[in-house]
Amino acid sequence: EKGAEYNSYLEGITVTDNYDSNINATYICKNASLTVIDCNDISKKAGLYYVIYDAVDTSGNKYSETSSKEVKRTITVKDISGPNLVLKGDNPYTMEIGSTYKEPGYESIDDEDGDITSSVTTSSDLNTKKLGTYEIEYISIDKAGNKSRVVRIVKVVDTTSPTITGVTGNPTSWTTSATLVVNATDNVGIKEYSFDNGTTWQTGNSKKFTSNGTINIKVKDTSDNISTTTVVITKVDSIAPTISINSG
Repeated sequence: EKGAEYNSYLEGITVTDNYDSNINATYICKNASLTVIDCNDISKKAGLYYVIYDAVDTSGNKYSETSSKEVKRTITVKDISGPNLVLKGDNPYTMEIGSTYKEPGYESIDDEDGDITSSVTTSSDLNTKKLGTYEIEYISIDKAGNKSRVVRIVKVVDTTSPTITGVTGNPTSWTTSATLVVNATDNVGIKEYSFDNGTTWQTGNSKKFTSNGTINIKVKDTSDNISTTTVVITKVDSIAPTISINSG
């Protein structure tokens, strides 16, 4: 495994001689191109390596010079670590319903393949037109087939208050009552109306008044965002005149 320390190069190696005993083998290391390398570097990079052995007796006889058979050990260093896949920006990511998702970015760096950000794939069930919590999945796979996966949470929310486009029904001439009608729109939907500054709420958008006064109107959407407007009624008179007969 790449990155794992390996120092058992002489394990299982036995040197025999017709005269000498306790002869220690020597060794050199080569890469797949048969270039001599530092044996300590073998575990640093995935690939194929060779450990080539030799031995010399006290008479100066060298194995590599007297034998046509090379004694070597093959070492395969495997890359089993996934890329370092990192998300940029917010996670969770919050966005307004109906707006466009703007990817904050991501980066994938592999210790063997380098920058492989361009090969990252994404998938998601994100619906920007519907309130809810969604996931965007990011996957990065290096050349060795090692996979890394991260997830960004996306919250689609409604923080936009309703738009009150007008209030009709406020009389401009004297009358016995006034029925105010609130006209409003919202990006998600209107939930209810209040004609007493939020003390009571109703689903209907109209209410009848039989006296003058300042009416504090509130409109609430399905996400509980509220807009407010004020109407002053001055032309309502619901009190009938009185008639009296003076005696004498």
